[in-house]
Formats: sequence, C-alpha cells, structure tokens
Amino acid sequence: MKGQALDARFALGAAACLILAELGGAWVIARHGMERELHRNLGMAGVQADMVAAMAAPGLRFNRPGSVEAVIAPLAARSPALLAARVERADGGVLHEWVRLDAAPPEGWWRPGPEQPLAAHATIGRVATAADGAQVGRIALLWDQTPVMQAAASEFRYSAALSVGVSLALGGLGFGLLRQRLDRFRRAEEASRDLAMRDVLTGILNRRGFTDATERGPMAEAWAARRPMLLALADLDGFRSEEH
Repeated sequence: MKGQALDARFALGAAACLILAELGGAWVIARHGMERELHRNLGMAGVQADMVAAMAAPGLRFNRPGSVEAVIAPLAARSPALLAARVERADGGVLHEWVRLDAAPPEGWWRPGPEQPLAAHATIGRVATAADGAQVGRIALLWDQTPVMQAAASEFRYSAALSVGVSLALGGLGFGLLRQRLDRFRRAEEASRDLAMRDVLTGILNRRGFTDATERGPMAEAWAARRPMLLALADLDGFRSEEH
C-alpha cells in the first residue's frame, strides 16, 4: 500500500509539473502573439494619426473647426478602435474634440506621456505641420487595444485547455501502463521472496523464512512486549519422502 501511495504521489506530481509547463508555454506563446498584434495595431494607428495630422494642418492654420471635424468623422466611422480625438492649436486652445458615445476616456488622456504598447488604451500624439514647415497644432488619438487583448486571452484559454487535455490523456495512459508494470514487478518480487523463504517440496518456512518470521510479525511483537512464547521442535524421519 505504501508503494502504491508513493507511486500515486509521484504520478500526480509529474502530472502537475507537466500541466504547469504546458500552461507556461501556452502563456508565453499567447503573450508573444499579443505583443506582436499590439505593436501592429499601434503601427496602424500611427499611420492614421499621421494622415489626420497632415489633413488637419490647414484647418489648424486657418482656425477652421469644420474642416478638422471633416477629417476626424470618417476616421471614427471606419475605425471602431478610435475612442476619442482631440485637436489643439499651437497656442494650446482646443479646436475640435470628439469622444465616442459608449467610451469613457480617462481624465487628461491627451497629455503627452511615455508610450505604453501593452496598455488597454494607447494615446497617439502627432504635431501638425503646415506646408511651410510651421507647427500649427497637435492632435491626439485615444486608441482602444482591448479587442486585441481579449483575442489573446481567448487564444491562451483555448491553447491551455487543449494542452492540458492532451497532457492529461497521455499522462493517464502512461500512468496506467506504469501501474501495470509495477504491479507485475511486485508480484514477481513477492513470489521470488516467498520461494526463497519456503521449502520447495513441503512449503514450510526454511531457516531464512523462520529467521524473518522471528524478526517481525507476532513473534517479534511478543518478544518486544516480553510476552511468553512457545516454540515446539519436532524431528520427523522421512518427512520429505515422496512416498508419504
């Protein structure tokens, strides 16, 4: 029983390590894919921001909110990831600001800051430059990266479930085969041990078997507890004769 319990603990430990390794591998793959998609998403958003800055420059130069709005509206219609847009003049005044109805941008989202490609919301800022090279303002776009993260999380769950399922199936098969081999080994070992401790013809304990019986079992317990024991010796002539 102790050997079986040890085998079960070993198998469970090995299965747990294998599952953790599979989960770790699936997470690394999913995270790598998510980072790649986020960088690609930000690259596309940067291209859109460059286009908006170039097209909004005349409106900023001549202070025309309508022309700037005409630039932002099509982008918002074709890009669900665009949550908010803010166009400022060179003096810091706001010429146009747009926020998607179902969005709640954080306070001060348009302020310049370090790029965070792994954030759920990314702010992309560009300086608007007129044809003569003068800086006429600044635009800021708030880009939603949640769909990319959700897709990566879904891919991780699928990969993890598939990996764990395959690992459990293979682990169960391997454990079953190992258990069968160990059981056959134990039975062979017990049979060999019994043959080594009994007389082949009579089946009675031989000297080695008798010594083993005195070292454990009822005789050993009686000896340890100092209880009286009775030992009978008999010499039977011809006991091993095949005629009897």
